Amino acid sequence: MRKQLWLLLFSAIVLAACGVETQILTEDSALEDNTPVSAASQPDLTIGNCEVDGQTRPCPGDVEDWAKRISVPAGFAVKHLISLPDVESHYPTSITQAADGTLYVASIPSDFFTADSERLGTIWRQEGEQFVPLANGILLPTGTAVHPETGDLYISHRLDDQTGALSVLRMASETMELLIGDLPCCYNPLYHQPNGIEFGADGMLYMAIGARSDHGPDPKDSSPDEIHPLEAGILKIAPDGSSIERIAEGMRNPYDLGFDSSGQLWAVDNGADFGPPERLHKVEVGGHYGFPYYGEGCQGCIDKPADLEITPPFAEFPPHASPAGMTVYTGNAYPVAYQEQVYTTLWNPWGSPGIWRVDPNEPGVSHPFALGIFAPVDVIVSNNGSLIVAETFFGHLFEIEWVGLETE
Repeated sequence: MRKQLWLLLFSAIVLAACGVETQILTEDSALEDNTPVSAASQPDLTIGNCEVDGQTRPCPGDVEDWAKRISVPAGFAVKHLISLPDVESHYPTSITQAADGTLYVASIPSDFFTADSERLGTIWRQEGEQFVPLANGILLPTGTAVHPETGDLYISHRLDDQTGALSVLRMASETMELLIGDLPCCYNPLYHQPNGIEFGADGMLYMAIGARSDHGPDPKDSSPDEIHPLEAGILKIAPDGSSIERIAEGMRNPYDLGFDSSGQLWAVDNGADFGPPERLHKVEVGGHYGFPYYGEGCQGCIDKPADLEITPPFAEFPPHASPAGMTVYTGNAYPVAYQEQVYTTLWNPWGSPGIWRVDPNEPGVSHPFALGIFAPVDVIVSNNGSLIVAETFFGHLFEIEWVGLETE
């Protein structure tokens, strides 16, 4: 049954791109820094005591073995941090951290893909060594962000299979308040909606929001007749919900976004189902990134207007890799060579799942940073300067910290 669930999620988050040809580098390289830059080695996927579909892997709760399977560059170490309760029952979709170090996780139920599932998710709050439920009954919560001043938790989700929403969980009263209840949504009952959210230095909330179709209006299927002025791009939203504007468009299903230290915004984008490479965008205000004008190879796609300038992706990932979470490393606990880099989780457990690093000075190039994570769905920079990554199917969170290179 679980194999069928992976197939469903895999087929629905297939991504696409046009533009830069990406190199996947596995050899060592170097930056102008005293610490040499290296890539993750191939992970040991024979670790584990459970047999699933003819493959050896750790059993769901064997957190030490799951951590041992993750390979990282020289000088880094992986440790299990915390898990959602009752592994295999809750699938994380998003993680975030408050100023006091408290972790929050949004999750969907493990029966998410069954026809009779209500698909009502949960928001979890870390209390010591465990997570406790903070809010229940939220339809497909996908993005979370803590307000830097109030500490309130913002959540992107759905109201129903036609309507996207943004709500805020007021921490003082632990009550949910609906801020926006009419965002464009959804491609189908399972996919495409308001996704990742992040506060900018300007105090505004930025949201990645998906398209309501695979490749735009298509008379041969049930696609919407026109593109909604707020779908398929990046939204800039006032924290009280009083204003919304789309600052970038042409992204089929941008799943997550983040800012670097200079204020530059980055976003990963799930592309069309026919299977071209996946995309990372360096987002510029007013930019158009291609949806729904996929051109040759896309059956039913509409022609690009002659006067429209499309911005190519900054980097691409292998087809069907399913980039889900991303962050820009703005901490200082990693060596300089690993700072201000874009870290993206490639989710597809049948592809090359893990975290891949993109250097903003190297367009079109990506480097494997952490391999062997079964199905990583989100990654954040923790308050202590490590990376925290959440794995989907077993609800584990791992920490990747810098421990230093061995010296002779």
